[in-house]
Parts: sequence; C-alpha cells; structure tokens
Amino acid sequence: MEEQKTIKDYIVDYLLDGEDEKRLDPVLVEWLAEDESHRKEFNLYKKIWEESHRYTEVEAFDPDLAWEKVDKINRQKVYLRKYWKNMLYTASGVAASLLIVLALSFMGTFQKGSEVLVSMSADYGNRSEIMLPDGSLVKLNAGSEVVYSYDPKKKKREVDFQ
Repeated sequence: MEEQKTIKDYIVDYLLDGEDEKRLDPVLVEWLAEDESHRKEFNLYKKIWEESHRYTEVEAFDPDLAWEKVDKINRQKVYLRKYWKNMLYTASGVAASLLIVLALSFMGTFQKGSEVLVSMSADYGNRSEIMLPDGSLVKLNAGSEVVYSYDPKKKKREVDFQ
C-alpha cells in the first residue's frame, strides 16, 4: 500500500527540485489556487527554506572566527575573575590593616607614656622644700627622699617618702 502524499510533501519536493515555477506540480498549483491562505503558507515554507541555507552552507561558517569569539569570551571571563579576586584581596588587606591600627590604638600602643617620675632627696644636715609638677609643696627633712609619679591621662598621683 502506497501512502498518499500530503500537500507538505509536494511543497518539499518543489523546494528540493530547485523552485522552478515551470516544474510546479499540478496538485500544488490547484492547492495554491484554492485559497489565499494556501499561498501564504506556501510562501512561509519558501522563506524558511531560503533562510535555512544560511545555516547549512559550509562557507557560511568560519571555524577560526568562531574560535576567536569563544576565546575572546573566555579571556574576558578570566580577566574579570582575576580583577574581582585582586579587588577582594586589596579590600581585605585594607580592612585588616585598619582593624590592626584600631586595635593597637585602643590598647594604647600609639600613646606616648606621659607618666612623670621625679625623685628628689635632701642632703644630711639640710632641709628642702620641693615644688612638685602638680603644684604641691613638699618639705623634706635631712636625709629623706621623695619619689613622685604622675599620670595626667589617668589623673593618678603617687608620692612615696623614704
């Protein structure tokens, strides 16, 4: 049993034969004459057929050009990945440096030692009057010694007599 050809088969045969209007099959001619929608469908098939040649012709595809495009895209991805990686390292380095500086400043590493240590003594047989840096007056008997320390940041004063 032979299958009956559909109109699509006639259109494909026409397109494969080279689209010669003189070789148009009578069944196809009759179908086209029946309705304008048939003509539109036929033209759609022709358009698809013509466009498909752009993708099937060997000379239309240049493998070297395609490889260059792929390679360019890959290089851009690698460049962007390296760029963001470097930016991340730079930002983390800056953040770590700032964190270290802040931690050291809160610990008092960068602050100068402002504690004042003064030692005074009176010779044997003499009495002395000493004015301390905070304005206090101390009277020393002969042979005695005073050690004075003052930290203005802590507002702490220590005086030792010996």
